[in-house]
Amino acid sequence: MSTAASEVFAERVSGRILPTRRAGRLRLVRQLSASECGVASLSMAIGYHGLFLPLAQVRRLVGDVYDGVTLAHLARTASDLGLIACGYQAEVEDLAEFAPGTILHWQLNHFVVLGRVARGRYEIYDPARGVRWCEADEVSRAFTGIALTLEAGETFEPRLERERPLRRHFGRVLSQKRRLGTAVVSSLFIQAIAFCVPISMAIAVEDLIPWRDTGGLSVLAAALVLASFGRFWAMLVRGRTLKLVDVALESSMRATFLHHLLHLPYRVFLTRSQGDLLQRINAHREVRDALSSVALATVLDASTAAAFLLALLLLHPKLALAALGLATLQALVTAWSWKRRERLTETYLEADAVCQTRQVEALATVYSTKAMGREQAMLQRWSSAFVEQLQADRARGNFEALLDAIRPSIGMLTPACILGFAGTSVAQGDMSLGALFAASALMPGFMAPVGQLVGAVQSLADARSVAARINDVLEEPSELPAELSEAGATPARRVRGGIRFEQVSFGFRPEQPIVDGFDLEILPGQTVALVGSTGSGKSTIINLLLGLLHPSQGRVLFDGVDLTSFHPQQLRRQFGVVPQRVQLIQGSFRSNILFGADDEAGDRVEWAAEIACLADRIASEPAGFEAEVAEGGSSLSGGEAQRLAIARAVVTRPRVLVMDEATSALDTATEAKVYESLRQLDCSQVVVAHRLSTIRRADLIVVMDRGRCVERGTHAELIAKGGHYARLVAAQLAEDCAA
Repeated sequence: MSTAASEVFAERVSGRILPTRRAGRLRLVRQLSASECGVASLSMAIGYHGLFLPLAQVRRLVGDVYDGVTLAHLARTASDLGLIACGYQAEVEDLAEFAPGTILHWQLNHFVVLGRVARGRYEIYDPARGVRWCEADEVSRAFTGIALTLEAGETFEPRLERERPLRRHFGRVLSQKRRLGTAVVSSLFIQAIAFCVPISMAIAVEDLIPWRDTGGLSVLAAALVLASFGRFWAMLVRGRTLKLVDVALESSMRATFLHHLLHLPYRVFLTRSQGDLLQRINAHREVRDALSSVALATVLDASTAAAFLLALLLLHPKLALAALGLATLQALVTAWSWKRRERLTETYLEADAVCQTRQVEALATVYSTKAMGREQAMLQRWSSAFVEQLQADRARGNFEALLDAIRPSIGMLTPACILGFAGTSVAQGDMSLGALFAASALMPGFMAPVGQLVGAVQSLADARSVAARINDVLEEPSELPAELSEAGATPARRVRGGIRFEQVSFGFRPEQPIVDGFDLEILPGQTVALVGSTGSGKSTIINLLLGLLHPSQGRVLFDGVDLTSFHPQQLRRQFGVVPQRVQLIQGSFRSNILFGADDEAGDRVEWAAEIACLADRIASEPAGFEAEVAEGGSSLSGGEAQRLAIARAVVTRPRVLVMDEATSALDTATEAKVYESLRQLDCSQVVVAHRLSTIRRADLIVVMDRGRCVERGTHAELIAKGGHYARLVAAQLAEDCAA
């Protein structure tokens, strides 16, 4: 620690501003995406002081930070919650002076929370890897020397808001009451038949065999055969009914998840990888299985176990108490394993999400990988994630194997109890042999549903972790605020195309604005070109115009109405957009041009292809507009893909056409034809381009530099000024001449 920092540190300790070692308990909070270790660490730190908030709520308090938070973000959020936050520079040996709940900057790009310090070892709560003890040399390598302490201020209010990840999904189970009722009735019939076995054995041993009543034995055997047929049909009905319940639950859960996911703000997709989201979509089956098994276990297995226990109690009280003891032992094992199962499942899910992401990356970048001969590097990148997934899966499997060994071992005590209690009673003459046979059937009949019930409860530990990841997405606010329903939003009238930016600022970090104080008015039908060097904020302006990003200051208006007053989808359906990265789907040219547009647009597919100068290319295909386009447009050239995207953008006759480097892959002659066709459209056009031939056609050219508008005017006016634009043009002309 530096001298100045040491003085501050000593002063803080003497002034008791550092958190004292008072009562408090750290609980691990796992990060649910790669960039939210800071949010998870803050959640742990405030929890140590008695404020337990769901991770999603803490994330909203921190705010939109797309590339990870800083200590400044964490300190500001903690202060808003009534905590006193102090940052320190410290050495490893100084950490013993800090109380648990101190946030540490770790490995330059990560945050962890300090737990206990004992005998030169440090307990680290890592939101990515879990709780572990580290030696001093490991801490020395990872700790960057920056620590953030929190202390309760006068306005701080501890409170507990428990996370119950599965609660929101139980309502779906209740919606299947009729089918579950059928399953329960079938199961009760099955259990009733199961009761017939011990009763039949008791009757046979007590009343029929001693008297050599072969007729009675034949009738009893025939009754058991009929019962087996009844059991077959009951099990068939139950199995098919439960499958219907499973299908209904999963379809409802997935449909709700995907509907909500697609209606989330664009910013959500900037902080979550495709592989991570794909894993959450596919995880619904595990939650479904847990819900259906718990629902049946609660209603059926509990009642069945109670019935068998009551029968045992009437037959042999001591044996019933022994059975109850074995059930209690199973419950204790479940309670002991709960937290560890949950942690192991969380670790596995995180590793699996990373592995899924690597697989998606490998497929998405296959062209670059093969073109540059980087197959081995890509394989190694995937392999490292896959090894971590396998290790997490093995750890979970090893613990599951331990539990699988314990449960049958407890079950093996059942015969011992029968022999020890019931057998002794028979030997002493207190119990008949028939009753012994009945007890031999009743006790396993009690232990079996207890095992099912315990298994269902254990599945909840896994399902809770999965449901937490699903809920993390479901709890994100929809793009459309609750108070702005489709009915309450500005009616979906056709906008004229007038656009105005009023002192708009935006930045992924508030202290580093990408767009700063931007003003612009676009008249209906006007073509405006945004120019500037790379990173000047042009594409960000496009995203702000589309409402995909929201200004931190200022506002965007359409025809004088604030963008936030419109229903987002209704407004965007009046936009035509050609992004920098063209995204095509696997399907025909027609389906790619329509891309889900309304039925009216279906009559304009050929017209849109003509506007984009793509009609001749499509006509060369034997199947014409029904010819297949490969996934991602890999069967098309860059220029063909761009023209297909232009056709998609204009097929709906948009009121605002937005093109971000839309013709960068076209040759000059084709580009000129495309823009000449686009001039026929009755709409406002906003174009981002670098080519002089594209820019000079615009009615207004806006020159951007470092997020600000530095010049505006026509091509001739800006050249005459001899300013920023003139220098850009001169540089491009010089480059063209050199080429």
